[in-house]
Amino acid sequence: MTACQTETNALSPNYVTPNWSIGPNRFPTSAQNPYLQFNAIGYPNSFTVGTLGRNTFEGPGMDAIRLWLAKSFSIGERFRFTLRAEGNNFPFKRPELLNPNAVYNVNSANLFGTFTSLRNPFAEVGQSHPHVVLGGRIEF
Repeated sequence: MTACQTETNALSPNYVTPNWSIGPNRFPTSAQNPYLQFNAIGYPNSFTVGTLGRNTFEGPGMDAIRLWLAKSFSIGERFRFTLRAEGNNFPFKRPELLNPNAVYNVNSANLFGTFTSLRNPFAEVGQSHPHVVLGGRIEF
C-alpha cells in the first residue's frame, strides 16, 4: 500500500488508531472511525525529505472463514456418491476491507484513513459476501 502520494512526516509513531473498529455504520464514509490518525502525520518542511516512506503501514488483516462438510455413500461395489457443502464467510457476514485511503490532503482530512472498497467482493477466499456451495460427485 502506498503510504501517501507525497512525502510526509510521521509526527507520532502511533499513527494507526489503537483498538480500531469501523463504527456503527460503514456507509457513508464520513461515518466511519478512521483507521489512521490524521493528526499523527504531517507535511515535511520545504525542501526536506519526509520521514514516512512508501509501504509503511498496512490495513487490517483478513479473516477468511471457511466451513465444509462432506459425506460419502457406497452404492453397490462399483459406485460411490459424495455429497459436499462448502461455506465461505459463512455463517458470519463480515466485510473484508481493502487498505484505507492514505492520501494525505489537508483539504479533505475526514477521508484520510477511511475504507472505500472491499477485498475480492465476488471472486475468491476472503470475499465479503457469504455463500454456500453444494456439490455431488459420483465415482465409478
